[in-house]
Amino acid sequence: MNELDNLLSAMKINDEDSVVSIRLKHLRRVQGDSCQPDYERLQSDKLASMLIPSEINVDEGGQQALKCTGNGNCLYNSASLVLCGDEHLSTSLRILTACELFSNGQLYTDHPALETVIKNPEFMSRNLNDARAMIFPTAEISSENETNVRNVALSTCTDRAWSGLIHIMALATVLQRPIYSVYPEVNIGIRPLFNNLFYPKKNKTSEKQTEGRKPSTFTAYKEKSILIIHNETEKMDIKSDQSDKTSTLYEEKCQVIEDKDSAEENSNKESAQKIMEGEIVQEEKQNLVDTENTEFIDSLADESCSEKTALADDCADICCTGNTPFQPRDKAILQQTKVTIKRKNKTITRAVQGNWFDDFPWLTLCTTRKNVFCFFCRKAVKRKVLMLSKNAELAFSKNGFSNWKKAMNRFREHENSSAHKEAELNIRRLQSGAMAVSEQIEKKEKEDQKKRRLALSCQLSSLKFLLRQGLAVRGHSESEGHLTQLLKLRAEDNPTILSWIEKGRYVSPEIVNEQISLIGLEILRSVLDDVRQAKWFSIMADETMDVAYKEQLVVCVRWVDDSFNIHEDMLGLFEIHSQTSDFIALAVKDVLIRTGLPLELCRGQAYDGAPNMSGHLTGVAKQIQNQYPSSISVHCFAHCINLSVQDVTKKCSAISDSMDLVTEIEKLICLSPKRKHLFMQKKLQETNLSSPNLRPICPTRWTVRTYAIESVIQNYKVLQDVLDDIHTNTNDEYSRRAGGQLAMMEKFSTYFGLKLSHLIFAASEQLSISIQGKNTSAQDAIRASKATVSYFERQRNDSVFSDFYDAVCAEAKDLTDEPSLPRYRRAPKRLDDGSNPHRYDSPKDYFKQQFFEALEQALGTLENRFEQKNMTIVKEIESLLLNAANGELFSVSEEIAMLYKDDISFPRLEQQLKMLPDIFKVDSENEIKKVTLIDTICQHMKEPITKKLLSEVTKLVQIYLTIPVTTATPERSFSSLRRIKTYLRSTMTQARLNHCMTCFVHKERTDQVNIKEIAKSFIQKIPSRKLYFGNY
Repeated sequence: MNELDNLLSAMKINDEDSVVSIRLKHLRRVQGDSCQPDYERLQSDKLASMLIPSEINVDEGGQQALKCTGNGNCLYNSASLVLCGDEHLSTSLRILTACELFSNGQLYTDHPALETVIKNPEFMSRNLNDARAMIFPTAEISSENETNVRNVALSTCTDRAWSGLIHIMALATVLQRPIYSVYPEVNIGIRPLFNNLFYPKKNKTSEKQTEGRKPSTFTAYKEKSILIIHNETEKMDIKSDQSDKTSTLYEEKCQVIEDKDSAEENSNKESAQKIMEGEIVQEEKQNLVDTENTEFIDSLADESCSEKTALADDCADICCTGNTPFQPRDKAILQQTKVTIKRKNKTITRAVQGNWFDDFPWLTLCTTRKNVFCFFCRKAVKRKVLMLSKNAELAFSKNGFSNWKKAMNRFREHENSSAHKEAELNIRRLQSGAMAVSEQIEKKEKEDQKKRRLALSCQLSSLKFLLRQGLAVRGHSESEGHLTQLLKLRAEDNPTILSWIEKGRYVSPEIVNEQISLIGLEILRSVLDDVRQAKWFSIMADETMDVAYKEQLVVCVRWVDDSFNIHEDMLGLFEIHSQTSDFIALAVKDVLIRTGLPLELCRGQAYDGAPNMSGHLTGVAKQIQNQYPSSISVHCFAHCINLSVQDVTKKCSAISDSMDLVTEIEKLICLSPKRKHLFMQKKLQETNLSSPNLRPICPTRWTVRTYAIESVIQNYKVLQDVLDDIHTNTNDEYSRRAGGQLAMMEKFSTYFGLKLSHLIFAASEQLSISIQGKNTSAQDAIRASKATVSYFERQRNDSVFSDFYDAVCAEAKDLTDEPSLPRYRRAPKRLDDGSNPHRYDSPKDYFKQQFFEALEQALGTLENRFEQKNMTIVKEIESLLLNAANGELFSVSEEIAMLYKDDISFPRLEQQLKMLPDIFKVDSENEIKKVTLIDTICQHMKEPITKKLLSEVTKLVQIYLTIPVTTATPERSFSSLRRIKTYLRSTMTQARLNHCMTCFVHKERTDQVNIKEIAKSFIQKIPSRKLYFGNY
């Protein structure tokens, strides 16, 4: 039903060019169908035969009502049965009828049937509703008939829309044949309208639409109680005593019809009278008087000269087969056309004259028929290229002209006819290789559609570039937006884009948002397809507040492909209005339901340590794990490292004092342009120009403390000079703050605290960086944490401290005071509990105590944070795989068997684990003494045959790798959020934000987006776009 939708859209926007294009397309389809009716296979409609009125005489074996499909298309189904013996032209006839009503609706507003409804008060009072419903079915009734006709044209574009009186009128014009509508003897108020003969209307667009395929019968349809009947002349056998009665009935019917085109109707009546007077055979006369249909008159006229027409068409001489008109000047040939007429006492002889060919160069002589034809009309009828003009005259196109008495007048009339002009134009174009007007229009439309599709693809590709780079699409005004300016830049290489911009179609904010959503959804669908193919997944979620002060929950998934490569992808942002664990849990479930990822396939969770996320009673992780026990929850390792560093900072005074100093110095200098300029000047005067600028410290960022401490240590002397300058030359609050910070920097304990902080934070942040990758597995994170703990334990050594202390003293020699013990304070006796504070023998012992205390705090916090309950299961899976790979004894714990009983067949798993060591022995090139990494197992199981051989082991490895260890991907999404939703773009909707984030985060997938498919989806969403852009 796409064609009907396209026509309806074109009518609604009054796109006459598209209507004409669609009409011509279906006109060719109706004309080009050459199949003949096969009535032997058709069934008789017994009910319709019973409903035929009594005044219509129907013999058994004469007129036959044919059964057609109802369902609202019965009028067009019956007409299609007449034309080709089946119903496959039904839709084309409906479309042509709708086009006729749309283009020439004014011709039907003054039809006598409508006048009866509108002007007859008695009829209006009794039957107005019924009559209008039958005339204008399924259309909104208006007081203006022309509006009613237009509404009918729109409603006709709906498949199975019921037909009424006005459709019969229009269909008669489409077929260019009269339709005799017969209505049963019921509903007397409506019957006069329908029990009638309807002639085709003459208009500027009437054409020979069914050339060579005149209907041989009109079938009946019973759904609307309207019977359309056409007589089948080959099967008629009417008794002679019925002829007079039927002939009289025919004349009465013709007198009732009143139409604007009365001249054509009178011509039809005269033709009928001549035929009934004896100019045709008696058998044809008997057929005529029973048909009551002027269409049959034309049919009989054609049949009466069928033999002559066949002779003319079958002529194989040069006169009829040449590419130019045959115009002989030989008198002997011309005399063959001589016609002798006897009148009273004299004989008149007439023949073709040679000078006629000079005056009328289109004349061509047929020596077989001894008649003249129009060369162009004859060719046009044979090639069926007459599309817009009225039917060509049969005398000049098929039958031949031989009335030499009226030759000159008839030649001039024919030469001035529209049919002759169109035929000559089309034939000359065909001979010269040029196209007809309709073909030129169609070609031009296709070229315009191609240019529009090219411009649309350019706009979509430009939009994809902006989304990938995270750039704004619009500016303060439409003309200053990035998209418009980028299109103008690309227009320098493709001028078609410039006209696209100037027209301003399909560049509105709503359209651009729709295109963004198509690109974003295409990327999201590709992510979800990969996740579903991997089967198992884990969820990672975190929350943050955006620049518009909205709380955003980002949800990501972790999955493993067939090659054991780990992927972490963002699904989207969810605006939450409450931070309770219940609300967030519902939000996470809602996201998974919308994306079609079932929670029963979730095998892991990762969140930060907030109570609403990781609470052991009602946290989000606990709620989901209670419902799906196999979804193991993990407290993000990166958050654990950050928390352990904060614990060390709080509990060690040397580190906390130094970190406070770094923060205060950065605020004092960097928040003032004047003081920052002073710092840069002092720095340029120093020889060490490679020292970094001051860095801020953020408590929620994981890897910035070391860089901030390094910036202070390497600029220590410069900072002392700057602080001294500020303290000396100013007298305000900042002067006093600078003096206090300068006094702190001159102490050795401050410099020692900075170096000690750098020692601990550098190792901790390196551990955090190493486990933030997407490919990090649980084994990688555990091994890295153990290595860091081992490093801290190795630092707890007297020799290491001595080396560290001596290095700090050497660096601080010219920067601070000499190392000294802190002032001994004695507690008041009233507060004395009996114990005195410890007295250190030397400053070195004092700083040694601080050194070891900081290391012990770092060791303790790391070990405590990394010891998580759920990680025990992960370690058991790791040990199971490594022991089996090394050929050692192994056993599957009951907890593992219980968790993954629906995923893995454990009897088969045990058997395959016993085969696992043999996989490494087969690889003789790289001999492996002992397997210590899960990654080694993955490398040797990538081959398809190996994965098939060890299918259950493959599943266990994939589940193990699916369990996340950090929430680094959600944290990186927050960084992307700050780039996308800035202060200037803070009003964007949540849907647009999600699509922009999806395109920006998944850069590789954005590069792979097929612009042609996006354009195709965009065009197919609305029928009017199909007309404007065409098909890809």
